[in-house]
Amino acid sequence: MIKILILFLLANNSSPWEKLHNILEKEKNELEQFARIHQEKSNIKQAIILASEEKMKFFRLRDQAALRIKQYLKIIKNRKKLLKKYVVSFYKLSRSSWGDSLLSQVPKPGDVSKSMENIIIREYKEINLISSDLNQLEIRLKKLNKSLEHIDSMVEKLKLKQKDIETKIDQSRFKIEKIRKERSKYPRTMYDKNCWSFWKRISEINRKFYTTQTPFRQKKGVLVKPVPGVYLSNHTLNKGVYISAKPNSAVRAPEAGVIKFAGEIEGYGKSILIQHRDSYFSLLGRLDNITVKVNQEVSRAQILATAASLGKTPYVPVYYELRKGTRFLDPRIWLR
Repeated sequence: MIKILILFLLANNSSPWEKLHNILEKEKNELEQFARIHQEKSNIKQAIILASEEKMKFFRLRDQAALRIKQYLKIIKNRKKLLKKYVVSFYKLSRSSWGDSLLSQVPKPGDVSKSMENIIIREYKEINLISSDLNQLEIRLKKLNKSLEHIDSMVEKLKLKQKDIETKIDQSRFKIEKIRKERSKYPRTMYDKNCWSFWKRISEINRKFYTTQTPFRQKKGVLVKPVPGVYLSNHTLNKGVYISAKPNSAVRAPEAGVIKFAGEIEGYGKSILIQHRDSYFSLLGRLDNITVKVNQEVSRAQILATAASLGKTPYVPVYYELRKGTRFLDPRIWLR
């Protein structure tokens, strides 16, 4: 009877270790799955950033093509006006008398008519050549617009996939937390060699994917400068700073956050408002070609827009403002 009781107790004592092994193995497997999903999310995020950078390149190429088309149209218009004058002159020369005073200066009116005819033919051919180049540019512009539409479509698909992955991450987190609650019932003193082997892998994934984020207040002096230029003297009532930039140069996010506004603000032109952690906000103004949308997550140093162009000036001001809630901060202290 005693032997049976001892065997029963031993059987009951062995079951907690088996349960602990199963729980730790389950947690390890779930964390590895979470790591794979998290890596997929990082890859998609990187793909969105690369697509945004590629979009900026196509924006520049499209603007260049549009500007050249505008110039070519102007040239063709002027050349057609000139051709019209040549045709009228040729008609007058060939159909009516120019008077003795004019004819006395020209050795042979027939030669003048022939020369004028050659000029008209030459102008006509040059207009055709320019028109041909214009057609090629218009085809290129259409292709660039299609490429931009394709990039936009691809980014939208990536964002939808990103949302699906975020849902999977939330589901995986829920499962992991549930397993952890179950595992917390067992003290570490019960861990054997296999348990510690599982725990080593669990700790490794925890360090990589569950590290706490650095508080934003510790970001002082390390925020990314939106554009790599010098600070300009600010004689306005604005609380931010103006940074010198080349026209159409890339404007980057100073830190990761969420886009809360992207559009026109009176006095600032096209602007972007980013909400960072811990109630910090960044406002960027004097922009053009904004590539982000409201509620979109952006990463540190991600391209958001380009610096606005002001005619033929070699440098333009980009506005940057940093706030903690409603309190204005000196951006020069925070930017590196």
